[in-house]
Amino acid sequence: MNPSCLLIDDDIDEHNLFTYAMSQVNPKMECIAICSSTQAIERVKNEPDLKPLFIFIDLKMPRVGGKEVLKEIKGLRHLKDVPTFMYSGSLSPSDMSESQKLGSTGCIVKPGRFIKLVDVLKNIVTSIESGTPPVVISTS
Repeated sequence: MNPSCLLIDDDIDEHNLFTYAMSQVNPKMECIAICSSTQAIERVKNEPDLKPLFIFIDLKMPRVGGKEVLKEIKGLRHLKDVPTFMYSGSLSPSDMSESQKLGSTGCIVKPGRFIKLVDVLKNIVTSIESGTPPVVISTS
C-alpha cells in the first residue's frame, strides 16, 4: 500500500497545487484532499484505518476552523501521533502558539512560489520517512 497524506483546505486550487507538488516529491504518495472541515472531521472519525504519513490543515476555513479540526484529530487514537501541520496564508504568533498547544507538529505559511512548497514537502517527507522530527521551515 502506498503512503498517503491528508490535506484539509477549503480552497480547491490549493488542493491541485499541493497534489502536484507532492507528485514532484513522491509520485507514489496518495494525496487525500478534503474541502470541508466538517466533512474532514466526519471522515477521520469514521475511518479508523485512515492513517496518513502526515496531515496539513488550513487554519482559516468556514464553519469549523483549523484549530478545532486539529483538536478533533489529536483526540483520535489512530491519528494522535501523526505529524500534523497548520497551513495558512498567514499565521500570527498566537495562532502558532495555540496550534502547538493543541498538538500541531508545526505551522507553515503557504509558500508564494511552487518550488518552495516542493522544498517544504520534501523536507517533511524525508524527515518522517527517516524517523526524525521534521524541521519545519515557515515560508512566505
